Amino acid sequence: MRSAPSRQRPLAFANATAVAAIAAPCSAKEAIVFTARLLAKRVRAGLVKLPHDTKDECIFCYSTADGLAAVAAVDKRYPDRVATELLRGLVEGMRTEHGMTWRVATSDFSQKLSRLDATLTAAQDPAKIDKLTAVSDKLVEVKAVLQVTIEKVLERGELLDDLVERSADLSASAKKFYKATPKGWGCCVIV
Repeated sequence: MRSAPSRQRPLAFANATAVAAIAAPCSAKEAIVFTARLLAKRVRAGLVKLPHDTKDECIFCYSTADGLAAVAAVDKRYPDRVATELLRGLVEGMRTEHGMTWRVATSDFSQKLSRLDATLTAAQDPAKIDKLTAVSDKLVEVKAVLQVTIEKVLERGELLDDLVERSADLSASAKKFYKATPKGWGCCVIV
């Protein structure tokens, strides 16, 4: 997306959507492009996060000072940091792939971003595109395994305590039995 002077409509260079749950995907795509144009025109530089009316989605817009912008509509549970890095990466990808030719484009979708669909597919799982999220997810898994291990160790510890207690009881019973037996049976010596 390239924002233009305030009298002109921003140009959309590329779009990709993963809209499976919407009955009319064409109208959803059109709504996303409309929203992207609106945000690209109004956001001057930096990142803006807007909650959506349904509270299930939010919209991110990342814009640079020279007018190149990227917009993403994501689920509200999608990590902010990952969305930000995703949009920054798309803007940098546009610069890398097209240099400064995006500045002189005159029509929509005239400069496609070749890795957009692949990036969108990878972005469905934040851990695939963000190492910190991947590490965080792995940490959650390790924490769950450790909790199970600690519970098992505590159970074993309780079992060992029961065995020690039973052993002490058995030893005390054996001493009582020895003392109660006649002395003539002297086959056993307890120390």
